[in-house]
Amino acid sequence: MADAHEEAFKALMVAIKEQAEEVKGADHLNVNTRAAALRDLAAAYRHLRGGAQPGGVSVEK
Repeated sequence: MADAHEEAFKALMVAIKEQAEEVKGADHLNVNTRAAALRDLAAAYRHLRGGAQPGGVSVEK
């Protein structure tokens, strides 16, 4: 089961990276659309890595 989890984790990380690269190079998107897409991808990355989430109630020093 751990192998399946690790494979899924790696696949999601690759997909996030690929999407971020695609958005950064998408000249047909306006700046606001690109910014929103990158913000959402960053949130997905933080969620996947288990980091602090925007709007979370935890306090970090």
